[in-house]
Amino acid sequence: MFHITVIEDVKGINCSGLISFKSLSTYAIIFCCYASPEGFEAAFIASAKQTLEDAKRLRIKEQMREITQFVSMSYIAKNYFNKTKSWLSQRINGHDVNGRQAQFTPEEIDTLNKAFSDLSQKLGAFRISL
Repeated sequence: MFHITVIEDVKGINCSGLISFKSLSTYAIIFCCYASPEGFEAAFIASAKQTLEDAKRLRIKEQMREITQFVSMSYIAKNYFNKTKSWLSQRINGHDVNGRQAQFTPEEIDTLNKAFSDLSQKLGAFRISL
């Protein structure tokens, strides 16, 4: 049986060739291999998990697209996370940091949502008087 498998997730398979492709802005290296149905299943599951992670990251970035145009990400990073704008940007965009893809933890997502809620309340209550 011929199929495509991710080398990191399925070890010990005799691969016949190397292909490189771009998937959701992340480069991945895959191998064309002859393997058992179990190997195919493991490769399929690994690929599905990676696709889900890519979709989550893109969904966060897409949700934040408009708000980043008028809300200071530096302010949010400094005042709600005690971090730099670069740190926040790495997580929003899923950049590689120390060999791993930066992403928000569930707690950081909660903090981010609380930051937006807090800023919303501050903006809603703000009035200029003469």
